[in-house]
Amino acid sequence: MAKNGDKIKMTSDQDPLCCCEYINIDGERSHLLALCCDCEAIDDTVDRWLKGVAVPESSYSKIWSTVMDRLRIPWSGGARQCPWEVLIPAATVPLLMLFASLSMATMMCSLAIIPLILLISRVVLRHQPKSLFYYIWTCSSFFTLFYIFEFYVVPTLLISFYEHLLFAALLAAALLSWYRVRSRRGFCQPSSAADAADTFCELCEAARPARAFHCVQCERCVLLRDHHCAWLDCCVGGANQRPFVVGLASAALAMAQAAWLTVACVCPGPLTPWLVLTCWPDSTAGAAALFGALYALVCAVLCSAVLAHQCLLISLGQTGCERRRQLTPPGPPVGLLVNWYRFLTGRDEPAPEPEH
Repeated sequence: MAKNGDKIKMTSDQDPLCCCEYINIDGERSHLLALCCDCEAIDDTVDRWLKGVAVPESSYSKIWSTVMDRLRIPWSGGARQCPWEVLIPAATVPLLMLFASLSMATMMCSLAIIPLILLISRVVLRHQPKSLFYYIWTCSSFFTLFYIFEFYVVPTLLISFYEHLLFAALLAAALLSWYRVRSRRGFCQPSSAADAADTFCELCEAARPARAFHCVQCERCVLLRDHHCAWLDCCVGGANQRPFVVGLASAALAMAQAAWLTVACVCPGPLTPWLVLTCWPDSTAGAAALFGALYALVCAVLCSAVLAHQCLLISLGQTGCERRRQLTPPGPPVGLLVNWYRFLTGRDEPAPEPEH
């Protein structure tokens, strides 16, 4: 093979790719070390800027495509593409936790940076219905907080066996609910026979049952659709609202308990509202754990807020879609107790999806 800049021309189709090589968007063999080499779109754009000439929109699109194509990680059989919407959330929480452990000022900065990153991602992804950004953020936050608690807080031996057991039980309930929410989507099955109460979905080009709504992200109609949860990357509807509510309650309690126990271990003494601001651990691990406790507390508050909203909808007998569109559920009002009875017993729950 012969090298030309960052491009490696293939002399044979049988030449295997090493872990750092890949086939780029131009169909040429390239290498990870040539990340910053030979980009005609960037050269042309910079040249136009220097000359004061307008840059066509296609040049920016070409630059973005090239950057996304070269953002890869070494892998057996060839470097794998790693989109920014996966890479950034996977690395942000652990890096911010390390940054926060430097001083109290960096901790406050880290807490302020998190909503800023989420706001920027919201603006960037507003025209991209499908994105794993928030789901990867959820996974990264979970594993980071779990690591801090299990490998720093628990080894201090300042918490009892039963406190640890309660935390493990709450965490297991949250994870099981997480799995059930993602495994039961409640998609409407296409049917040629339409009932009188059915409506027609122009996007699915099929009839859909009453109280079913189309999800742009899932590209399917969901029965009793409430909303699309970007943090779990799935729709919440009649088929999985119960495990969603259980998961919210379990996660909120687990995060609140983890925050309480972490602060008690890192800053021993009487717990006061200003303890975090007056206590700074001696070790870097303790400072990182303190940041993790604050982050877990914020997660607990947010989960509690979503849980309260779900309880309101259940009490009213409405779905999130119906409330946003100011639609009244069919049939006469049945009252709070009957709505909760139907929710807890699954009276309105759709039948499981058939196996494919």
